[in-house]
Amino acid sequence: MKEQFQLFFAINWNIKYLFNMNPWDTGVIPPEIVEIVEDCNLVPGSLLDVGCGSGTQSVYFAKHGFDVTGIDVASIAVLKARRKAFKNKVDVRFINKEFTKSDFKTKFDTVLDVGCLHGFSNKKNDHYFAKLKNILSVRGSYLLYAWDIREYKGKLCGVTSDDLAIKLGDGFVRRKLWKGEEHGRPAYWYWFVRRY
Repeated sequence: MKEQFQLFFAINWNIKYLFNMNPWDTGVIPPEIVEIVEDCNLVPGSLLDVGCGSGTQSVYFAKHGFDVTGIDVASIAVLKARRKAFKNKVDVRFINKEFTKSDFKTKFDTVLDVGCLHGFSNKKNDHYFAKLKNILSVRGSYLLYAWDIREYKGKLCGVTSDDLAIKLGDGFVRRKLWKGEEHGRPAYWYWFVRRY
């Protein structure tokens, strides 16, 4: 049953990318990312783009000197991302796998998540944060865009600032917070740095 759900999960995302039913994938770099990279001088290093979609953010970071790996459960999104990287003449590794099922043997200096976490259930959130803590280097940056708690398609999703602080624990300090909205509901950009 678990394998069937995982297959359905992947198929669902692939259908969205196949038929362009992915309004979140705008092809536009969020201004918060531009600010972090160009104004706040985030130091280039290894970066993991969680839920990379068609690779817009991955390509942007690669153009700014980062060694980028993108991961997404949708194989069609990964194919689009590879095409985008090729067209932009940047070297990015793309992996077709769900982040919580990944088995990275290396640490990353930065982990980026533009809207992946807020789609996970609480149980999957636990796996997500365990994986994040396993792969993010000490003094590494965690960049996150996430909805505040809301009902979406009959289920609660999103994460509050307080819940996020609890899940990350004392080993992370928030460097910056941007409050925004998506479709009239609260959403936030976070920049955390891992202390230990």
